[in-house]
Amino acid sequence: MVTGRYSGSPESIMEEDLAQLRGLEDGDGPGFCQTLHTIISAELTDDFWSHTLPARLESSNTRTLNSFFAAQVKLGARCLWSEPYLGPLLDPSQASTKKALEVHHLFPKAWLKAQGITDRRAYNQIANQTLVEWHVNNDIGDQSPSTYAPVYSPNSSPETHALHAMPERWWEMEYAEFLVERRKLMADGIRRGMGNA
Repeated sequence: MVTGRYSGSPESIMEEDLAQLRGLEDGDGPGFCQTLHTIISAELTDDFWSHTLPARLESSNTRTLNSFFAAQVKLGARCLWSEPYLGPLLDPSQASTKKALEVHHLFPKAWLKAQGITDRRAYNQIANQTLVEWHVNNDIGDQSPSTYAPVYSPNSSPETHALHAMPERWWEMEYAEFLVERRKLMADGIRRGMGNA
């Protein structure tokens, strides 16, 4: 999901990967694991984490955003600005009449539009989104980040802010600068979630 390796033409890529495994005698042996490790290492290079992934995060494509959410769950992140852990709230088996979590635009869409940022791709950047409990999202509404963030930020620990890839004092940044910084932090969070720190 992180690399999109099997999203273009999955059959041919899978066939290439399986061809590398065919000659191995023992599925549990070191040859099998080493071959898989080699395939993964060829994709997840240092350049991928520092350049390619942050560039892919310059998007409104939710596939990469879901990779970030998965990493947050694996790393034990709590909701931003409230106490519950993300994992149980994202569990599809938990029935609820109202979604427990909502995607929150850190720089609210209406606020960005009022600032002249009207391109949908610009205000729906995945680096502008995070998960919060629905009541937090509702309370914040369309307030400017400089109005609401200093009030809500003390509700989360530094660790939670880090797991949500929040630059320090992000609400004082220009929107474009914020997106660049947060993309780098999100890429690092995905890397840590995959155990490749």
